[in-house]
Order: sequence, then C-alpha cells, then structure tokens
Amino acid sequence: MAEQVSSLKTDVKYKYTPIGKIPVDWEVVQLKDISKKFFNGGTPDTTNRDYWDGNIPWVTGADFENQQISQIRHYITNEGVDNSATNIILKGRLLVVTRNGVGKLAIAPFDIAINRDITGIILDQEKTLTNYLYWYLNYSKNRLKALIQRTSINGLLRADLESFVVSLPPISEQKKIAEILATVDDEIHKTTQIIDKTKELKKGLMQRLLTRGNGHIPWVTGADFEIRGTSINSLPRENLESFLIPLPPAKEQKEIAEILSSTDDELETESNHRDQLILLKKGLMQVLLTGKLRVAWPSNRDIKLVRQDIADIIPP
Repeated sequence: MAEQVSSLKTDVKYKYTPIGKIPVDWEVVQLKDISKKFFNGGTPDTTNRDYWDGNIPWVTGADFENQQISQIRHYITNEGVDNSATNIILKGRLLVVTRNGVGKLAIAPFDIAINRDITGIILDQEKTLTNYLYWYLNYSKNRLKALIQRTSINGLLRADLESFVVSLPPISEQKKIAEILATVDDEIHKTTQIIDKTKELKKGLMQRLLTRGNGHIPWVTGADFEIRGTSINSLPRENLESFLIPLPPAKEQKEIAEILSSTDDELETESNHRDQLILLKKGLMQVLLTGKLRVAWPSNRDIKLVRQDIADIIPP
C-alpha cells in the first residue's frame, strides 16, 4: 500500500470552480458529458411466476451495503426481463441508487438486472474511468442527497443526475487515485474479516473452555459461594443457589482467562487498526479527489508520512 501513495506537491496551481478549488489541469464536467448511456430499472410482474426464480440476479436499493452489492435475494428469468422495464447491467458498469437510498452505489460485480431504485451508467472510458467515478460519487454522496430536497419524490430526477457536476483529473491520475483508495479499502475489508473470524474463534473458545476446560471440570452450585443479600437483579436466591457452574482448578481458571484475554487483545488491536484505516481512507478521499494531494508513480514513500501529509492539510 505504501508504494501506491505519493508525496504532497506544494507547487500545484489551482483554479476556482462551482464545486470548489481544483488543480488547473483538472476539468469540471457534467455527468452526461462523460457518459454514453443511462439505464432505468424495473420490476417484473410479481404475480407471474414465469418471471421469477430464474438465473438472472435482480437487485433493489435495499441490496446495497457499504457501497457494494451485499446480497442477491431475487432472481428473474429472461421472460421477466423481456416483459418488464428492468435492464441487465453488464459486469463492471456503474450502479447508482437514485430512489429509496440515494447516495448508495456500486460497481456491478457481474451481469445484473436492476429495479427502478437504480440507474445503470455506461461511461465513456476515454474520458473517465468507472473506478474513479465510483470513488468520486462516493465522496460526493451528500451532494447527491441534497438534490432530492428539490423534488416531491424520494429520489433523483434523471435531469439532476445527468447534470451532476464532477471534477475530472487526467486519466492517468484517475487510475492512480482509484488504485490507492481501492488498496486502502481492501485492507479495511481484510481487517474486518480477521475481526469476524477472531470473534467466531472467541465464541468457540468460550463455549469449549468454559464448559469443558483443558480437562475434567467439576460442577458446583451457587450455594457453594457466599451470596450478598437474598436476590441479585430480582433472581430468587434459591434459583441462584441451585444454578450449576463448571469450576476448573485455580490453575486452569487462570489459563482459560489468559487465553480469552489474549483473544480480546487481538480483537482490540485489529479493531483499532481498522479504525485507523477508515480514518486514512476518509482523509485520502478528501485530499485525492479534490487535488489537494497529487499522486506520482511509483513512490517509495512510507504510509506514516502520507498520514502526516494529510494531517498537514486537514485540521484535527
């Protein structure tokens, strides 16, 4: 990841535009100027079973999470496509939620049919890269959301989407920006997977160690312990006294506690690492997508120095 991030250039010249200050070699364009076609979506007749349970994945805005398609809950048939307003968006093209969840977006992970919540966009790849525009719209989602306040529906009008203003670096810089952000995003995803697996490990360890231990465990009841008062949180004393507790020897108790504490420490470490990556990603989006931090390729700059570059630009 460190090899993909450049140093801050202080000699960059800027110009003022309707969407803020950007480098002089960047353009400001409307989305329709860099797009070849916009696709609407639709829903096949839900009462016609011939249209459903086919092999074509079909999604709504509810299937988007963390700026990607999180699940496929429904599949439709070719007949369902032919007899409805849905469209199949090819793998790698941009999907923008324009109703019931404006601000969500994704790059189609495979050929996929969409409902009316979603607009599919074919971009002119000679002008802009899909991956760059994905990150730019992700960064600009609050501007997209602001457009729905002008309408009586909970969604974006096609005209507003087409005229949405985008800042556009040269293609080479678009590629570098997208690669940097994708790399950090991948690290966040990998760390999240480690956290999830560690949580599952802890759950399994607790179930095993606290019931079986490392060997034979005797069982005791609450009556074997000194109890303050007659109840705890309204639990009758007689119920508490009869509650069975597996009790390993003191040495084994210590070993079990150390194992579980070690797992907790790993969870805390990975969670802190993910939090730092999320902050780094947010900072990189703010400076890379506005041209405050320019990229050079390749770079051997350490990621800690890049964080310092960002800190110099963004007040704490």
